Amino acid sequence: MRIDINNNIANIDGLIRKNVAELGIKFFIGLGTSEQAHAALNAIDVTGSVLVTPTATDDELLARSKNVILLSPPNSELAKKIVQETKGRGLKKIALIYGGNNVYSQSMTDFFEDEAKKAGLEIIYKAAIRIGRSTKIEGLDINKIKSADALFLPIFEHDVIKVLGYLHKQNALIKVIGTDSWGSDSKIVSTLPDFVKKHILFSVTSYNPGLEVVSGNVFYKTYSKRYGTTPMDIAAFSFESLNLVDQRMEKDSLIKFDGTTGKVEVKGQITHRDIFVKAL
Repeated sequence: MRIDINNNIANIDGLIRKNVAELGIKFFIGLGTSEQAHAALNAIDVTGSVLVTPTATDDELLARSKNVILLSPPNSELAKKIVQETKGRGLKKIALIYGGNNVYSQSMTDFFEDEAKKAGLEIIYKAAIRIGRSTKIEGLDINKIKSADALFLPIFEHDVIKVLGYLHKQNALIKVIGTDSWGSDSKIVSTLPDFVKKHILFSVTSYNPGLEVVSGNVFYKTYSKRYGTTPMDIAAFSFESLNLVDQRMEKDSLIKFDGTTGKVEVKGQITHRDIFVKAL
């Protein structure tokens, strides 16, 4: 059964309670952002249901509930990979612009800072902006940004374009590091002109269609043929969640299966799969 939240996060709690009470549904797949998943947890716990989220990555979800399973690696693991790659490229002084009004962005920022400190990297500038489609970018310290080796942007694609457009107008484009929030295909960022894209070093993803293990997968081929487009991570990982139906996930339980990215392990509430560095 498909449940439509009507693009309104406030509807999630009531819809879960309604479908449990009226239809006895106890297994929910979806809610791909961390904000959406957080909005579901009270109802999930009260009704004794299970939420399998394909692409929400905030570690705090795991701390709040034992009834949620993340099919994407959590921010703590993603941040570690990003810092490893950043240090490996010889980048030491990092500027950071994040969404102060977004749970995912705040979480990724915190974990990145922790890992950066361990790795001996220096955060020389940190600024919170309000992200969203109607947000105007302003008030950033251009001189501090320009003095960094690279700029880390743990925000979403629409906001990435706004920030980079602002920095271009200020003649302050520097090397840029992205995150999984840019999407497994980064379709919007990919539309940027070449003189902007050349500044983007990499982002990370756990779903890389450029690899044979992904593009050669039965799901990938079937989806592409049926819909005439390649699947994104949210579609692939939602499909994988069917492997967890009727499974009782305890703290130390372990489920292994052949997923859309190769071998996948779900241990407790966390899915372990490779994280890839991705260029545009």
